[in-house]
Amino acid sequence: MRVLFALAAATCAAGLANAQLQTIVGSGTANGNGSTSFGGELGTGSIDVQTFNNGDVFVTLNLASDINNDTVVVYFDTITGGASSTSTITNTGGDSGNAIAGTSVLNFATGFEADFALTFEANVFFAGGAFLFDLTNGSTDFLDSVGDLSTTNNGTEFDQFGADSLTAKFNLADIGLSAGDTFDFVANLSNTGGDFRSGEFVGVAQSSGFPNDPFVGAGPFTLADDDFIRVISNVPAPGAVAVLGLAGVASARRRR
Repeated sequence: MRVLFALAAATCAAGLANAQLQTIVGSGTANGNGSTSFGGELGTGSIDVQTFNNGDVFVTLNLASDINNDTVVVYFDTITGGASSTSTITNTGGDSGNAIAGTSVLNFATGFEADFALTFEANVFFAGGAFLFDLTNGSTDFLDSVGDLSTTNNGTEFDQFGADSLTAKFNLADIGLSAGDTFDFVANLSNTGGDFRSGEFVGVAQSSGFPNDPFVGAGPFTLADDDFIRVISNVPAPGAVAVLGLAGVASARRRR
């Protein structure tokens, strides 16, 4: 009971929403909502999340078919504050920023406030890649290219016609967190211009209107209260914590 109480308190303190479609502890898979409005690339695909004791996070997008000139956006709620709707986000990040902010408005679940975004992008002009953005200033501020070289066809880029899976790698520190912290996410597939969203989501229940009502279109669209995935990241191993503690004691003794 004490553990559950502590987890609930930490969740409230982090400013996260109160209910979720699915919880991933450490590592796991979140499936699409079944929508095929853009061909089923994301709606019948999935996202794998792996978290590690050192704070590293691997997010693998598993597409059911080629991404075909569109962009998958993964919105993260990690810290207090953030955007409760894409309508309050200003694009300063090119094509990926267009997809994040979009003229097609997406209103998040009650209590979900997006602080960061990860995009998986492909278009006819270049192969694409995975990119991390900071939304805390109300704009799409580019942070880094985070494609994992081991799972892409060409450096941090991937071939929109030859790769149906791409892994992004970053650290929890990049999104304002530490190992053991909790974060929420929801993902959507839209056209690169951001003016037309599909009904293809990860983290959204079919009962939210998809795939029976398959298009968000020009919006606006409001997600249901539990339309997001919660991830409880791996905590540092007890041995590592003990070593850090001993190192701190030794350092203090040396200073004396």
